[in-house]
Amino acid sequence: MKIEDIPDLIPRLAYSSYGKYKGGWKSAEAVALGAILPLNKGWKSEAIDRLPWEIREEVMRLRHVQRANTAELKAERKAIRRKAKLEKKAALRSKKINANRRSQAKALGEKFIPFNPPNQSFYSTWEWKKARFETIKRYGAKCMLCGSEDRIVVDHIKPRKKYPDLELDLNNLQVLCNDCNMGKSNDDFTDFRPGLSFAETEELDLIAEAERSLH
Repeated sequence: MKIEDIPDLIPRLAYSSYGKYKGGWKSAEAVALGAILPLNKGWKSEAIDRLPWEIREEVMRLRHVQRANTAELKAERKAIRRKAKLEKKAALRSKKINANRRSQAKALGEKFIPFNPPNQSFYSTWEWKKARFETIKRYGAKCMLCGSEDRIVVDHIKPRKKYPDLELDLNNLQVLCNDCNMGKSNDDFTDFRPGLSFAETEELDLIAEAERSLH
């Protein structure tokens, strides 16, 4: 028996345990695979054991591919569920914050300014986490405005909403506490970093990048 003799049966044999091609086996098809009638439970495993090695190898290869695809699909579904959970949590948080802001604005006779939550998917990416790590590593986990070490966040000096091309630029990032970051919002572009100017910091980054490329 060769692969060419049973080309349509091999995928069915390989994928049957993953929900595809389950059931519907005809006696003639089972016999073509070397099964012995009447068919008993586990006949497919026994049939695989009796197949020539090249056919068994193809069945195992297809099963390995299906296993990998199944794992990838599960991981993708898990990521989608996690994203939906984060979005729901962010929406509830925004609703609560806006309710407080609305009542405070009404009490003070001020204009109500709604809170718009950040894009959670961006802040979950590896690229952002790397940029955040490099920023805290460079400046330390301490607010550059008030000196607090509580609830530290990495702030975009020029906000992402207005300057999306600078969202991963290390020269556009500084360390603030959550309160200072909320107060700064998207309307203030103040650079609270001490010492070097923007241009000098950018020059040091270029030098460091050139040195890394030599190693």
